[in-house]
Order: sequence, then C-alpha cells, then structure tokens
Amino acid sequence: MNIKILTCHDVYNYGASLQAYALQTFLEKNGYEVKIIDYKPYYIDFPYKISMFVHPDSPVRKYTDICVFFKLLYALKRYIWYMPYWSRKKSFDKFTKQYLKLTRKYKSNDELLNNLPDADIYIVGSDQVWNSTTMLNGKDSVFYLQFAPMTKKKISYAASFGSTTISNEHTSKIKQWLTSFDAISVRESSGVDILNKLGIIGKHVCDPVFLLTESEWRASLNISEENEKYVLIYNLTSINKKLVQDAKKTADLLGVRLYSVSPMKIAEADKNFVNVGPERFVSLIFNASYVFTNSFHATAFSIISHRQFCTYNYHSKSNSSRMYSVLEEMDMLDRLDITDVRQIHNTPIDYHTKLSKIGNSINDSSSWLLKNIQI
Repeated sequence: MNIKILTCHDVYNYGASLQAYALQTFLEKNGYEVKIIDYKPYYIDFPYKISMFVHPDSPVRKYTDICVFFKLLYALKRYIWYMPYWSRKKSFDKFTKQYLKLTRKYKSNDELLNNLPDADIYIVGSDQVWNSTTMLNGKDSVFYLQFAPMTKKKISYAASFGSTTISNEHTSKIKQWLTSFDAISVRESSGVDILNKLGIIGKHVCDPVFLLTESEWRASLNISEENEKYVLIYNLTSINKKLVQDAKKTADLLGVRLYSVSPMKIAEADKNFVNVGPERFVSLIFNASYVFTNSFHATAFSIISHRQFCTYNYHSKSNSSRMYSVLEEMDMLDRLDITDVRQIHNTPIDYHTKLSKIGNSINDSSSWLLKNIQI
C-alpha cells in the first residue's frame, strides 16, 4: 500500500524533522511504501534566503506593503541575521537528504493538483500543521489535504492546532475542510475540544516520535554516549531566564557541566551547540543528566529516554497546550512550569511507575493509526 505524508518536515526545527522521520519509519516498519510530500510554499521556503516575503503578523508589514525599498531592507536584515546559522542549515539539509524520503518539490495547491503525488492513503501530521492563530499553514487548504482525490482515503495523525483556539476568520472553512476526512486524530486533548466545538469526532493520540522506542532511535540515528556528564538546556526563541537559572542551579548541585543546544547562545552554558543537526539534538537529550526546556519535542524525547527534566511554558499557557497535554497524559504535570527547582530534585521521576501509562498511550495511538489505514 502506498502512503503519502504531508507535514512540516523541512523548516529547520528539530521536532519538525524528527516527527516526520518517526512517522515515515513507523509506517515502513509496518510494511507500507511511504514518501513525504515535499510541500514548501512561499511562506515556508523563505528562511536563509534574501526573500521579499514578510509574515502578515510582522510589525513591519505595514511599512513593507507601502514601499519595495523597505521590503529589500527587511530581507537583507533577515539574511544578515541568519548568516551565523548557515552551518545549522547545512546540518538540517544533511539530515533531510539522509533520512527523509521525499517526493518532488511542490510550491502550491495548483502544482499538487496538476501533478498529483499518487497514493492509496494520504496522511497529514504531525506537528503544528493546523495552527491558524500564529502560522499560515493552518489557513492553507493543502494542509487539510484538499488536493487529494475524493476517492482516496484521508487521515490525520497527531495533527496539532498549536493553540487552544483556531482563527475565528477561518473557522467555517476549516470545518468544511475537516469534514472531508475519513479519520481524524490530534496530538493534544485541547485539539479534541476544538473538534468537538466544530461538531467533528477526533481521537487524541501521541506524537509520532513516541512510535519509535529509545533503542530504535539510538540505532537508526547511530547515537553514542557523550564524553562527559552535563545538564542540558533547549530554549526556544527568547531566553527564559528562570529556565536558565534553574538549569544552572541543577548543574552546580550535581557538579556537572551545563550544555545548551538552543538556537541562540546561552551565556551561562559551558558549551553551546548552536549549529548541530537533529541527530546530535537527540543524542544530547538521551545522554543528559537533566533536561530543561520550553519545547514539546525536547520534553517528548526526555520521556522516551527516561531523563529527569523540567518543562516551562512557551510564552503563554495557551500556546503551551502541547506540553500540558503530553505531561497530563503521562502523569507528569508536576514537571511543568515549576516554581522551586529544589522540590523537583527531591522528587525525581520514577519511570518504573510511569512505564505502563506511557506504554498504553503509545499502543493505543499506534493501534488507532494502523486500524484506520487498514479499514
């Protein structure tokens, strides 16, 4: 059976790359022929380029809409900002080439319709493919598989709305698109609530990265032991000072080094890994003594590898629903947005008591996916 996956697979984000690889690998392991549709519209394909594209929510958009000169200045500024991360881009490109099986590249819905990537089943997800509040992909009909023929099966697996709400402006259209699916599953319990409000039935499942075991991740990505003990920071976007302070306190308490694998350098860290690819990202988590993060996927990989960790809200509770959901499901909500890191040290995670709950969630999710493919 031929399956095509549509997801955010090539956006220079660790979680995005790894969840795409996980779903592809899980399906292949179960005997399916799988490829990822290499869909990169203008709003995704502009990083690391001198591009005229300005995000609609950008505060400079009102100026760039008036004058092309401002657009050029903005594009040049962004390019200069990205230059130090060029080697990071190369690391991600290497991962994509080595691990992801892609179709030809598509840039628009029209291209997909005119040269359809043939499949028996189309699957969209995971990651924030339906985020309509802070991203453009959640307003794009392609991410709702509207290009796929009506005669072919359409499924979502662990799709995420990225928030507890959807864009009011696009609610009716999103509902229309979703009613064309044969089966829908979402990554967060808040996603089920959104679907319920739309009058649509949906299933809460785990992220694809959980579909592979720790040993499968270690073997497939050739992960080895790190050379020394350390506490790891993975901080997304603007630096969370409490996260860094708690990580520093923990490293000092354990008498180990402090590492950071964040997109920006952390001054308190003994080592900063700014430009490493997804393989090293997983390796650094799997071998850490403790992980401090505001990332869903760093949290997920900490659970998979049975690490001690603390997770912090990403900007706000609304757009941290993905962290809340996975920690609630795994009975680990005490690890979210802690007030006193010393209390966490006194009550480490006992994974022996969590294994059955984690295992049940993974088995339920994988069974749902395989069942709906076979129906």
